[in-house]
Amino acid sequence: MRIRSISPRIKITFSAALFLLIWGGAMSDTRFKIEPIEVNSKGKSRSTKILKNKNIERTKTSQFGGWLDRNLGGTGFFRTQKFEGRWWLVDPNGFLFISMGLNSFKPNDSVQSTSIMEATFGHKTGWISHETKNYKSAGLNTLGCWSDWKQVRQSETPIPYTRRWNFMSTYAKNYVAQKRRRDYYAENGAIFVFDTEFEQFCDEHAKQLAETREDPYLLGHFSDNELPFYKNKRYGSMLARFLALARDDPRYIHTYQWLVTRKDTEHTPVITNQDETDFQQYVVATYYRLVSQAIKRYDPNHLFLGSRFHGGAKRSKAVVRGAAPYVDVFSYNYYGAWTPSWKNMDLWVQYGEKPFLITEFYVKGNDTNMKNDEGAG
Repeated sequence: MRIRSISPRIKITFSAALFLLIWGGAMSDTRFKIEPIEVNSKGKSRSTKILKNKNIERTKTSQFGGWLDRNLGGTGFFRTQKFEGRWWLVDPNGFLFISMGLNSFKPNDSVQSTSIMEATFGHKTGWISHETKNYKSAGLNTLGCWSDWKQVRQSETPIPYTRRWNFMSTYAKNYVAQKRRRDYYAENGAIFVFDTEFEQFCDEHAKQLAETREDPYLLGHFSDNELPFYKNKRYGSMLARFLALARDDPRYIHTYQWLVTRKDTEHTPVITNQDETDFQQYVVATYYRLVSQAIKRYDPNHLFLGSRFHGGAKRSKAVVRGAAPYVDVFSYNYYGAWTPSWKNMDLWVQYGEKPFLITEFYVKGNDTNMKNDEGAG
């Protein structure tokens, strides 16, 4: 669920937030007073912790929202750095930065909402000015990739932002025939990463990144959202679904050639679990190599934040290994669980050796008097 306003007059019921998880813990409990509380989720009592508003207000931050107590030297753009055994984002001025925000920060464009906005604030610029102050006062410092970043960037209180480019989905929509396009998600879940035209498309598509390449407020780029990199009951294994495509499809041809080279035979080989795992890694690596090269060619200044893995991709060593050489920060949309598991986080850190963002999650507000026993989170 994407929240379009955080005005104090509006009670937030659902939220999708963007967090940077610092491996080993973010802050010391002695520095930031943390209050333990109990909440009910899916019929179970859950222990969690919250920061009181007074602690947020005491924290001095840079113009970008970085922590003024620690400076590692600025480069003019956001970057990652391992410091004292933990991965951090570092803001353009060199201050340690923990990214927190909403996925979607923009005014609702319905007739009723527009009428209320104009009556209250006069115009959209007035809404932006008012709500960006509220946003920051809530301790939020990043705009997720469904936000109206252009309007906020031009405001008197700009906020670091992210952009999403939809490389694969744009290619599928504009360059793939409808018959093949069905395989992308609806039927097979086989992305078009082996199409000979995809690499050239990535280069052309990425030229748009030059627009913001010099902007210090840009945190980084997402290449896509929730691509089918995983094995599940709907799609089956990745190798099997590529081999199930039509024999004249570029994805089938490339996959078959990969398998023949691997097995050193043109006879129908027995496919092993290792074949499946290695092919999954190969697909992920091919996609990430092509999009990262295009992204860095036209914007070498900003971070590549990945493609927002979800589903079974969160639990796959092959996925992490495939993306690791090309991504600056991993991104995970994490649903169906109260909190990210240590097992998954251990896997991401061990095989990825990069920091990671939780780019989507879901939970009802504890103060809404609504049952919190269903939903994705």
